[in-house]
Amino acid sequence: MNPYTLAKEIEQEVIAWRRDLHERAELGFNLPKTAAYVREKLESFGYEVEELYEHALVTSVGKGDKCLLLRADMDALPIQEESGEPFAAKENGHACGHDIHTAMLLGTAKVLKEHEDKLKSRIKIMFQPAEELLQGAEKMIEHGLMENPRPDAGIMLHMDSLAPVGLYLKTGTMTTFNNNFRIKVKGRGAHGAMPEKGIDTIVAGSHIVLALQELVSREIGLTNAAVLTVCHFAAGNSPNTIAQEALLEGTMRTYSRASRDHLNKRMPEITKAIAESFRCTAEFEYTSDVPSLYNHEDFVKNLSERLEPLAEGNFVFAKAEPVTATDDFGFVGEQVPVIMMMVGARQ
Repeated sequence: MNPYTLAKEIEQEVIAWRRDLHERAELGFNLPKTAAYVREKLESFGYEVEELYEHALVTSVGKGDKCLLLRADMDALPIQEESGEPFAAKENGHACGHDIHTAMLLGTAKVLKEHEDKLKSRIKIMFQPAEELLQGAEKMIEHGLMENPRPDAGIMLHMDSLAPVGLYLKTGTMTTFNNNFRIKVKGRGAHGAMPEKGIDTIVAGSHIVLALQELVSREIGLTNAAVLTVCHFAAGNSPNTIAQEALLEGTMRTYSRASRDHLNKRMPEITKAIAESFRCTAEFEYTSDVPSLYNHEDFVKNLSERLEPLAEGNFVFAKAEPVTATDDFGFVGEQVPVIMMMVGARQ
């Protein structure tokens, strides 16, 4: 059974599924059309499908003492597509390639079912909502993903539109920790011509933004890369009044747990101290806490030995580079060895 040959046999089917999924792109946890489409295909292949929670689908194939988990994320992004393609998304957009992930895993599921008698282990198949929210995988775990059967390892793929067509794999850290945050600064409103009668949250918020940037440059070592970005700053609604409140939102990404822990502690400290120095108060909260995804060394070696003979003359197989994005499959990686492999899509 040559996996590459089997994949080529259903190539056009997978392309058609991907275009169907692309056109019906949906968001977050709310994937009624997408989940129904995936369920219908799986059942047509002969699978029994379990819904762990609404639109979160799991099935399995094969038998044996060992179990491998395969994941596809299904949700899109709230963007308007302007590609002009006949299958362009009508409302939202699959800019991160989750439609391709889902179509590929459907193709994998079909091939595995057709050759189930040759499988020496159990394959658990996971179709996940809300990866873009970094919440779907953890919720699936809470609803029993890692039980009946419990996976011994897991694999996910992610598209890379900048890399030539092929598969890319590496050992070690693959994604960043993710800690999104929200800061509410509170002061006192006043007329803009009489700032001494107010407590200016825009001034305080501006100093908070600058100080947070300096945390990375002054407190994180050169070899422990980190990114801390304030992406949203909102305050006031007129040109001549002091804003009573300000809202700051942003994201912090790190490869190192030590850097993550240090910044997690220092960001609220800095925020509070600066707010108070301007006579304001500040509320700081983290709105996400997603672990980094680490490609297990022995698992990578094992998979590489199987992929290299298939790649020869068929597709590029090369070393991947870590990404500064985060994927919530990292929650699975906290429990079992996992792999995140990149799929090059640049023609």
